Amino acid sequence: MVNAKKGLSAKQLERDLGISYPTAWYLAHRIRKAMEEGHPGLLTGTVEADETYVGGRHNRQHGRRRRHHQSVMGFLERSKEDRCSQVRAFPLPTNSTAILTGAVTNNVSPKAELFISQSHDDRIRPQGRPAHDLNERIEDFGSVFERGLTRSYPQSQRETPGSYLNEFAFRFNNRDAKDLFGL
Repeated sequence: MVNAKKGLSAKQLERDLGISYPTAWYLAHRIRKAMEEGHPGLLTGTVEADETYVGGRHNRQHGRRRRHHQSVMGFLERSKEDRCSQVRAFPLPTNSTAILTGAVTNNVSPKAELFISQSHDDRIRPQGRPAHDLNERIEDFGSVFERGLTRSYPQSQRETPGSYLNEFAFRFNNRDAKDLFGL
């Protein structure tokens, strides 16, 4: 599961391991649970922030529009001398201004240089906090996540992408690690 950039479905895990689908599904979710990373402290240095929507079902009556999108917030701490860039992503209950600014306040150090998506700048930035409008890397992570959901997990409950976000963030954060699970 950690070698596949866009994820590994339970069906593929079933074929690879020669086990039943319910066992593969259960195993995949236990592995995702092991991929949950605690969030020690605030992100520092140069941090990118973006809020996006994922999932939802295609509505044929309204063309390409989707219903039931899940709002997702992502932060990327750019690489430092001793480690590669790190990402932190999680679903949001709503995309209200209070929730978005609270997410920034709870995850990003006040001393960090903050880059925010231009389309969400007014709602994400906490009062009095300067922010720049360039954030390419967090949007790259979001597009890999969205492609992974639609291609590897087409039948997943995209309205609740929390465990899948943990999986993609773990793979991104540990892409240079020699020993992923410390075995």
